Amino acid sequence: SRAVTLKALGRTDEAVAAYDAAIAIDPADADIQFNRGLALSQLGRLGDAVAAFDKALGLAPDFAPAWNNRGLALLNLGLTEQALCSFDTALEHAADASEIHNNRGLILQELGRLEEAVAAFDSALRLQPDSAAARYNCGDALAEMGRLEHALAAFDQALALEPELADAHCGRGVAMLKQGHAADALAAFDRCLELLPGNVRTLAYRPFALREIGHDEEAAELIDLTRFPVAFRPPAPNHYDNLNDFLISLQTYVLNDPTLTWERYGKTTRGGSQTARLVESDDGAFSDFVGLLRSTIDKFLSPALISENHPHFFRMPHDYQLSIWGTVLESSGWQLSHIHPGGWMSGVYYVAVPDVVRDGDPDQAGWFEIGRAGDDIPLTHEPEFKTIKPEPGTLLMFPSYYFHRTVPFDSAEKRISIAFDVEPISFRKN
Repeated sequence: SRAVTLKALGRTDEAVAAYDAAIAIDPADADIQFNRGLALSQLGRLGDAVAAFDKALGLAPDFAPAWNNRGLALLNLGLTEQALCSFDTALEHAADASEIHNNRGLILQELGRLEEAVAAFDSALRLQPDSAAARYNCGDALAEMGRLEHALAAFDQALALEPELADAHCGRGVAMLKQGHAADALAAFDRCLELLPGNVRTLAYRPFALREIGHDEEAAELIDLTRFPVAFRPPAPNHYDNLNDFLISLQTYVLNDPTLTWERYGKTTRGGSQTARLVESDDGAFSDFVGLLRSTIDKFLSPALISENHPHFFRMPHDYQLSIWGTVLESSGWQLSHIHPGGWMSGVYYVAVPDVVRDGDPDQAGWFEIGRAGDDIPLTHEPEFKTIKPEPGTLLMFPSYYFHRTVPFDSAEKRISIAFDVEPISFRKN
């Protein structure tokens, strides 16, 4: 059909319009509704994609691929429990589908149910023993459990099946770095980057391996704390009397979001709550924030960022989608050191900051810290890091592979922020 051809040509917006025209002619065709959902997922319109899959399932309740892809869209929206239910239903209709068992494992891993995740990946491998992806995913879950030798064996099995599986090379590198084998880790990271230039997770861990073998200058080129994070103070949208009115409206939006969940599974928030992926609406404070954010990002993405020989800045997004979520930290709350593997550039906008977050505090309680990895990496060389005091109305932006965290604080006041990832759809031609 015309829609399928347009999608194959990368003209996905036009493909959605063609599916809409086809549905107007035959609204009872589940395949068309399903394919429209796939196209919407590709565009990052995940809420619309779920609605399209729901329409397909209303017409064909036993349509396992629709349940599976519905689960993937829900996973990307951060609605993990709903995604798990979708995969479970898919398996009721297609119990022998290795891909669905694999996807179910990813959800269980996201939920922190690691033993169940490994069991799901094992189920996928019983059905499809030559699945390099399932072997890699099993290794990743084993590594998260601290079973590094078993994880390395799984990564090696994945690479025996698919020698150019970049993620498996990265996984091997991280496991070896955690074992204290920095030189071997570096070789694995470099192989990953040969296969998949710009891999965010590899760029995150590679500087620590470099420092461990004495290559401090090269590490500093990757984690350049003289350049990042970049701070912005965008003015409030015009129809607000002042910045404070805008921040109060945003605060209300985040606190009232129905997906706001205490210590959300699979996330790094401790002593606080986090929303699922926030979906842009046509009006209101959040829509105003998205407009402000896009304007700031578009100005930031200038050709001056491009550096031909840099492993991250050798390219820059042309089209991108935003993944946005809110975080509310209570007293004694903090965020573990983490990266954003799905982004190219990431950042945070501060909506409300407790009074205890102040200059002159030797503990820098509630401050933003960047450059230092988690405690699970046994380093002999302390990395460079930087701390920044958050201010309401300030937006920080930095490469998605920079490790960052929040320093714990004690206060009756909430620390509210909105984080985001710039997720490339396509890259500019240099």
